[in-house]
Amino acid sequence: MNKVFLLTAALTLSSLLGIAQDEFSQDPFDDACECIGEIDLNEKPKIQNEQVKECIKDAIMADQLLSKLSGALEKANDSTTTEKNINITINSMEDYDKIERKLIDNCTTLNILLNNAKPSSTNSYSDNEKAMAYYNQGYQVYNEGDFTKAIELYKKAVKEDTDFAFAWDMLGVSHRRLDNYKEAIKAYKKSLKIDPNGKMPLQNLPIAYRLEEEYSKAAKAYEELIERYPEDPEGYFGLSQCGLLMKDFDLAAQNIFPAYKIYTAINSPYKQDAEAVMSAVYKGMKENGHLEKFREIATEHGITLND
Repeated sequence: MNKVFLLTAALTLSSLLGIAQDEFSQDPFDDACECIGEIDLNEKPKIQNEQVKECIKDAIMADQLLSKLSGALEKANDSTTTEKNINITINSMEDYDKIERKLIDNCTTLNILLNNAKPSSTNSYSDNEKAMAYYNQGYQVYNEGDFTKAIELYKKAVKEDTDFAFAWDMLGVSHRRLDNYKEAIKAYKKSLKIDPNGKMPLQNLPIAYRLEEEYSKAAKAYEELIERYPEDPEGYFGLSQCGLLMKDFDLAAQNIFPAYKIYTAINSPYKQDAEAVMSAVYKGMKENGHLEKFREIATEHGITLND
């Protein structure tokens, strides 16, 4: 009876394992990033972030299931075992933070989603067919990691249509990925001349300034982002980081709390980054004897601290 049961269990597990291998890759990062790519860019941010969490949890569960099914299959095929019951426990929160951090750093589709890279004007896309063809080709090779080729194609796109804002944006992003920060800054500025409300260049220009260690210019650019998009946490978060870099802890404190509150309200994965910056601001102000000021600023923003 045991051998019949084990054979049946092995066949069942083998079938499940085959299904799991067909449906999922071995890397939960790849599965989660692909899933995130299917999220609607026009959906509300809070819903988008909930869907991102589900993508991460599903990818982790699939990875664990695949691994544990493999182990269970080996056990079922072991004719010496006397254990009839095979229990498989899945924990969707295992490795969640690690996968989430990797996605934030490396998943292009997540960054596009979180940066809300949607058209903001009639110049975001182009009516020029050649320009759009070069842009689409550039976007494809960019996602494949060939940033040099992407730059070549985006340059062709803006040559065909000099007012093609998104092509200028992606030209800047591609230059930044190759550490060509000055060229990235030029591209972002060109985009903002075409569309002063362009969200992607408004977010990326200060990052390029920071990488060039031009922190005061970065701070000014973040202030511009906040002025145009006061509901977006990225401006406050970036300005708080500039405050830390310039050792202007009051500036850092005044901006990290609104960033944290907005990230929390929309269930953003960036909440953990805001907590890390908040901790660094607390430490800096404490070391400088301004801890009471830190508490006052927190209270101004409706946050109660429990030391």
